[in-house]
Amino acid sequence: MSDSPLRVAVIGASGIGKNHARWFHQHGCEVCAFVGSSPEALAKTQSTLEKGFGFAGRGYSDVAAMLKTEQPDIVCISCPPPLHFDYAMQSLQAGAHLLCEKPLVYDASKSTPELIEQANTLVATAATRGVVFGTQMQYATTLDTLLELSGHAVGASNIREFTMEMETKNLRPGREYEAIWIDMSPHPLSVLQKIAPDAIINPDSIECTLRPHETATRFELVAAADASPPQETPLKAHITVRYNPDRAVPLRQFVIDGQTIDYVGRNNAEGEFCSYLTAVDGRSIELPDFVDTLIGNFVQACQGQAPLTVTGADGAQNVAWQLQILGAAQRE
Repeated sequence: MSDSPLRVAVIGASGIGKNHARWFHQHGCEVCAFVGSSPEALAKTQSTLEKGFGFAGRGYSDVAAMLKTEQPDIVCISCPPPLHFDYAMQSLQAGAHLLCEKPLVYDASKSTPELIEQANTLVATAATRGVVFGTQMQYATTLDTLLELSGHAVGASNIREFTMEMETKNLRPGREYEAIWIDMSPHPLSVLQKIAPDAIINPDSIECTLRPHETATRFELVAAADASPPQETPLKAHITVRYNPDRAVPLRQFVIDGQTIDYVGRNNAEGEFCSYLTAVDGRSIELPDFVDTLIGNFVQACQGQAPLTVTGADGAQNVAWQLQILGAAQRE
C-alpha cells in the first residue's frame, strides 16, 4: 500500500461539507479539491477551508472537470439530494471511493421505483468498479453503545421495541411535511437497520402522520423469508422527527425496550466537540463526534484496514424504507 495520503475531493463544501473536509484532513487525507456552485461560493469556500485547516487545493465549478484533473482517490458528496445520483455515478465511474451524504438519493420529481432503481444502480456500479462506497448515516455507528446503556449485550438480536425522537433547530426553505422526513429520518432508520439487518417492514403495520414541522410514524419490522437467524417476534418501531426552534438543545432521544438514552453534543474539558449518550440512571459515555467516527472508519476501509460500518447498500435500503413509509403517510 502506498504511503501517500489519500486524496479527497468534496462536492458541496460550503455547508456541512466543510466539516467533512476537515475530518478527512484530520484522518490523514489530503483534501485536494472541492466543487462549488458559483464563483462567489468558490471564493468563500476556498477562504473558509484555508482558515479551517490550511487547505491548499483548488475549487471547481464542474464535477467532470474536477474528476478529470484531480483524479481523487475519494469523493465526498455533500450537495443537495437531487444532485446525488448524477455526481455519485460520475465519481464511481471515475474509479473513486465514494462517501455520499444521506439520503443516498432523493428527488421529489421522481417516482419511488425510479429512486430505488437509482440507489441500486449506485450499489451495483460501486461493486463493478471495486471501490469502497459508504453513506453518511453516522448514528448507525452508535449501536454498541446504545445496547450497552440499554442493558443489552453487544450484538443482541432480541430487541422488541425501539423509539427515537429527533429534533432540529434549522429549518431550510421548503423543509416541511415530506421534506422533514426525507432529511431527518435516515438517522433513526439507520440505527434500526443495524439492530435488525435482515428485517423488512410489515407494510400493513405502517402508520405515519405528516405535519408541517413534524413527522411521526410507527411500524413493525419482521423477519425476511431468508433471515438467519430468524426474527422470533416483530420489532415495534416508533420514530418522530421535528423542527423545534424553541428548545435550547434539540431533543435527540432513544428508547430501547423501555430504557431511555439521551444524546447531546458539546465540547469536552479539552475543548473537543464530542457526543454524549446518557442513560436515565446517570451512566454517561463520551464518544468522538459521530461523523468523525464514520469518516475515520471510511478512510480505514479505503486503506484496507477495517470493514466499512455504513455501506452504500445500507443507504439504498434506507431510501427504500423511507419511501415505503412515506407512501403510507397521511398529511394532517
